[in-house]
This record gives sequence, C-alpha cells and structure tokens, in this order.
Amino acid sequence: GGTCNETDRSAQVCIHCAMATNADQILAKPGMGVDEGLMICFNEMQRILALRKAGIGVYQG
Repeated sequence: GGTCNETDRSAQVCIHCAMATNADQILAKPGMGVDEGLMICFNEMQRILALRKAGIGVYQG
C-alpha cells in the first residue's frame, strides 16, 4: 500500500512493474488521500497503453 513518504515517481515506476508482470491488483499510492493516488496510477496506466498502441518502447524482436 501507499504511505505519505511515497513520491509520484515511485508510484509511476510501480505501475510500470505491475503492468509488465500482468499484476492482478495495483495499490494506489502515494499516501493519505484516495483521489491523488488513484489518478497518478490511472494516468500512468493510460500513458503506458498509449505508448504501446503507438509502438513506442515495444520490443519487436
């Protein structure tokens, strides 16, 4: 789960790890408020999906 000591960047990195490993659940972070953590996670997931759709950063090997 999140703590008040987390940063938005650490949340973004965790989202990348979770999506790369096809995680079943992602805990929103950082911290105390619900909305902030959820929006950081949602925005980063949408960013990753948009990059994948555009073929940016996708291994073509």
